Amino acid sequence: MPKGYCYAPLYIFCGKHLLAAKLRASNLDPEAWGLEELERVIKIIRSRWKKVKIIIPGDG
Repeated sequence: MPKGYCYAPLYIFCGKHLLAAKLRASNLDPEAWGLEELERVIKIIRSRWKKVKIIIPGDG
């Protein structure tokens, strides 16, 4: 059996602006890992702009 590695990238954008980019091993649960990173980014945004409207599309 061939040995190898596979990584799944996670990118979080606001329009054209990249807010976060992470690589994770493909054997991890993408839903749990992605949610954790999204919560981290939202916390940072909320600390600076308390009343900003945040819309998260579910297309990816």
